[in-house]
Amino acid sequence: MGFKSNGINGGNIDNGRKAFVFKTTQNLLFAGFKGEINFDYRSALTYGIFNIFPRYSVSTAIGRSFNNKKFNVKLGLDDIFNTLRNDISSHELTNNFMVRQKSDTRLLKLNITYNFGNSSIKKRQHRTGAEDEAGRVSGNN
Repeated sequence: MGFKSNGINGGNIDNGRKAFVFKTTQNLLFAGFKGEINFDYRSALTYGIFNIFPRYSVSTAIGRSFNNKKFNVKLGLDDIFNTLRNDISSHELTNNFMVRQKSDTRLLKLNITYNFGNSSIKKRQHRTGAEDEAGRVSGNN
């Protein structure tokens, strides 16, 4: 990612840095429960005059299904280590500042779902016309 600009506040900017995002989810099954662990990492990057520091977090959840998978309960915790924050600095041209922004990112969630109705789907018999054509070709009219 690059940024170029001429004539900003009496100076020129030509900077940039490659950046990447890495996300992974691990699903676990144990004793009738489903668990998941999520990891999210966003590397440092330069965006215009701003240097954005890396961001990362780990989230987890555990759930269970009841009543033939019609009733589901899931309990999750986002950002369990409370590490997700925005750190931004700028030391370009006449700027010289550092911003540290920390919101409430640790969040406990409870999801409850119930699926109403018939969970089995009847298979329909589709006729395409190929059956009639096959009968004419074999002479069984």
